[in-house]
Amino acid sequence: MIEDFAVVCISNKICADLVNSILIKHGINYMSLNDDFSAFLRTIRSRDVNLVIMDDDAKSLSNYQLLYTIKNTQQAVEAILFSNNYNELNEYIKKGIIFGYFSMPLNNFEIEQLILSAVRSSRRTYKLQNELEELKSKLKNRILIEKAKEIVADDKNISLDKAYKAMQSLSMNKGISLEKLAQIIIENNEKSE
Repeated sequence: MIEDFAVVCISNKICADLVNSILIKHGINYMSLNDDFSAFLRTIRSRDVNLVIMDDDAKSLSNYQLLYTIKNTQQAVEAILFSNNYNELNEYIKKGIIFGYFSMPLNNFEIEQLILSAVRSSRRTYKLQNELEELKSKLKNRILIEKAKEIVADDKNISLDKAYKAMQSLSMNKGISLEKLAQIIIENNEKSE
């Protein structure tokens, strides 16, 4: 996520203006989409969005469907709902569908803190997702190297340590990564079987 980006979909003008002013104050880019839920969903699917602030006036989908779609489209997005339906809000919070909510009467300070907390949460989630992807990639590469090491050890009738050192040396001499070398060894082994 290069920059914070929010989508605001609130039909109450006073509330929408307040939210937009808070976003501007904190340098958070946003797009305001009132009553155009197809554009809302297109934006969610086509951009990196880390904050959605909406009300419960969705015309085409139920709040649950809309929020579920948002959460399943982008994992690092946090949703804030403007509503006075407390039973529905509590259910959404229990299920982890929304980060938080606000209702009438509007409290500028609380809304600002809620928005900033949601943005921080989204950033943390995004960072953790990137770290997880990096770890998955490293694990995948490590598994490849281990498999190739076993192939070299069996083929040359040497220990696993010596096979690894031989792979390291060949990798450096050829100027290719150890992971790429491991992949080549595995592919060649599969062809010869």
